[in-house]
Amino acid sequence: MATNDFGKLMEIIVGKWFGRVEVIKRLLTKLDLLEDSERMVAQLYLNLSPAQQSQVKLIVQAALDTKKIQNSPLTHENLGEVAKVGEITVSDVHRNEQVNIVALCRGLQTILCCALDFEKYYALVPQKGDSDKYKLSLDGEAYQKQIRREYGSELERFPRIYVSRVYASVTLTNNTVKFWEDVKNADLFKYWDPEHGPYKWEKRARPRVQMLRVFKVNCNLAPHIAQNDAVVKHPLFWIGDPVHCQVTPVLTDGEMNEHLEKFNEVLKTYRNPRAEKVS
Repeated sequence: MATNDFGKLMEIIVGKWFGRVEVIKRLLTKLDLLEDSERMVAQLYLNLSPAQQSQVKLIVQAALDTKKIQNSPLTHENLGEVAKVGEITVSDVHRNEQVNIVALCRGLQTILCCALDFEKYYALVPQKGDSDKYKLSLDGEAYQKQIRREYGSELERFPRIYVSRVYASVTLTNNTVKFWEDVKNADLFKYWDPEHGPYKWEKRARPRVQMLRVFKVNCNLAPHIAQNDAVVKHPLFWIGDPVHCQVTPVLTDGEMNEHLEKFNEVLKTYRNPRAEKVS
């Protein structure tokens, strides 16, 4: 459905049955069930009076505080920005540690030790189990237990509705334990033990750290992701043609810039190059 048609339909629904604020209240209870529900809420919000917008912000914040809203990019601060819908093409998949994938998709983390193609959008998929070569922090151990309770021990119930693209990238010239401790203390990569996690992983020829921007898509990508048990290193691959879909960002432009500025401050302290935004 075209955006204009969608808007007209919502206007008809709102005008015929409920007030806009009441529709938003109802949609907030269906975020996990309805495709594009966040966008519906955001677009309705943009058409409210300032007084009504203030009321909706309080409703959204209360729903977050009482955990009636979970696993959604929607917050009381980004209602207007979620209405910005982009269109992308997904044709590849990226698998990573369980805590990393879920934290990325929930906006709790943006950086990852990886070297993804700058031009691609990747469907995000958690590993069935995490590697025993690297050590989680205490926060990471607690978070892993939490997400396994929610989605199963192999995170088999985690939805395949998130994609990422490289937002910024840097090749480290000074990979040290102290550097990663400060990254952790800045709340940028808190789920791993600095020495036995990222420092150990980045002890390679070209240690690359990337900041990823994550989006929620309006379709289920699971049918396009397959397991190849014959390949140990890259067991997932994309099936069929690229998928065209609409996306809403998990974090706002301002939040992404804030994460990048914090990361660059730590990089500067340890005489690493700046993480440069990808055009």
